Amino acid sequence: MRFHLLNVFAQEKFLGAPLALVEDADELSGHDAIAFAREFATCETAFLSSPRDPVNSARLTILSREGGEAPSAAHALIGATTTLAQTRAADMLARRGIVIALEFMDDVVACDVIRNSRGACYAQFAFKETPRLCSDTPSATELAEIVRLEAHDVGFADHAPRCYHARTSIFFTPIGSRDALTRSAPDVSRLSRLPRDISGVYLYTAETVSPEAAIHARFFRRDGREILAHGDALAGFAGVACEFEHPADGAHEIVVEEEYPLGRPARLTLGVEVAHGSPMRVTLGGQTRPIARGDLLA
Repeated sequence: MRFHLLNVFAQEKFLGAPLALVEDADELSGHDAIAFAREFATCETAFLSSPRDPVNSARLTILSREGGEAPSAAHALIGATTTLAQTRAADMLARRGIVIALEFMDDVVACDVIRNSRGACYAQFAFKETPRLCSDTPSATELAEIVRLEAHDVGFADHAPRCYHARTSIFFTPIGSRDALTRSAPDVSRLSRLPRDISGVYLYTAETVSPEAAIHARFFRRDGREILAHGDALAGFAGVACEFEHPADGAHEIVVEEEYPLGRPARLTLGVEVAHGSPMRVTLGGQTRPIARGDLLA
């Protein structure tokens, strides 16, 4: 079995979200897969095996570093599809973009993959869900207390805290400055008391490092852990963008930078197709940088 170490949502090596990927994992037992996930100790380890339907490219399973199945799929999907495109269809990829279809859980996700003139691969997929506004968002004061900031740190322009659900329900919290965003730190006791259907708090500010980025963000899970480049959260953020920025109908692209406080800057590209002021189709894209590859020994 071949393995790959990758940096996803990264334009340079050793940045972005790390991912371990194992190919041809059909004969790997569940016990061994868990052992490998713990050994690699990346946030997530992806395993590719033969698809149930041969029209698809592969079947994807994702395990957390603790060995549990990980429902968060965004950066594993991006990393897996760019790797498959380069290892199985390099000649075709050199001429044009290709589509990689992955079976994940009970669904099939089609990802578009392109390679630029420098050899870097970029993949993009569409979320199945569009965001919907939830009720009962905590106040700015309550959210500030959860991340150990002051109430005046929460909010900028017209942006106010909101709860949106797409892949999961998240409290999206605007922060007035990058300094305050960097200072934010989770109060685990308060996070753990969030409603059970809330997966975490997504903090974002309009003060960015890169002039190309629209927002600078961090995501804290309800257990207090900060997640590297949490792409799945952006499915819900599309609702925030439409509510407060009022984009014209048509296609829009939002560059999101994450994880600078952790020293692993990541760059994610959120695509939103707007109709009548609402997001009708939401996509996520990013670049992958391979770090290492090798064989798993018996």
